[in-house]
Amino acid sequence: MDKKEPFSEHVAQWCKHARQLRASAHDRCREERSLGFLECRARASEASKKEKESPLMWAREESAALRKPFSNVQ
Repeated sequence: MDKKEPFSEHVAQWCKHARQLRASAHDRCREERSLGFLECRARASEASKKEKESPLMWAREESAALRKPFSNVQ
């Protein structure tokens, strides 16, 4: 088959969305200085490792985790 499987496209979309959320959360974290630079960097490194191991699970967990702290922000 030459076409990508729908599941693969689905995983790619989840990962793209989760990466955008992570970048946004990282920027906000730096602005608020709620986390030190090294802690932010460690979290990003851990997230990248999880993404490679299981992209769909990582994307779902990352999306859910990053939405929680900022869900009440208007």
